[in-house]
Amino acid sequence: MEFISVVACVSAYLVMGFQVETFVVVSFVPFLLAMAVIDLERLILPNQLMVICAGIALALAAVQALEARDILVLGMALAASVGYALFIWGTGRVVSSLLKKEAIGFGDVKLFGVAGLALGFEVLPSFLILSGALGVAFGTVWLTIRKENVFPFGPALIAAFYLLLVFT
Repeated sequence: MEFISVVACVSAYLVMGFQVETFVVVSFVPFLLAMAVIDLERLILPNQLMVICAGIALALAAVQALEARDILVLGMALAASVGYALFIWGTGRVVSSLLKKEAIGFGDVKLFGVAGLALGFEVLPSFLILSGALGVAFGTVWLTIRKENVFPFGPALIAAFYLLLVFT
């Protein structure tokens, strides 16, 4: 865990450089890693860690609004948070009704909201594609090795979220 944390933090610095946003993004790392491990072990994304990540995402949106000298940037981030969460919740409801079983957990919905707050509307298509691709890859490996009917989607969402935070 510590090694992965150091690699993630150093990678963010090397890509983003020495700026306030980098320090905010780096502050996500231990909480995102903790959530990924907990989801792998218990199939849950803890509310306590989600609240911390939401606070960090709000700080990132505030930094971006200050840098842009435009309060609308913060308003758009808040709207993106709601939009991401509603989108995945609605999609999950439709898929769940088609499959006749739960398709998306509410922790995933909350994580989508945090991602929307930090990433903004313009990154939603990339987030959906990347998290979906990582989810399919991870799910295939998980289901093959573990022989279980469900797999934790959180680690795929977390990986996509981190990569887009650093590279967009």
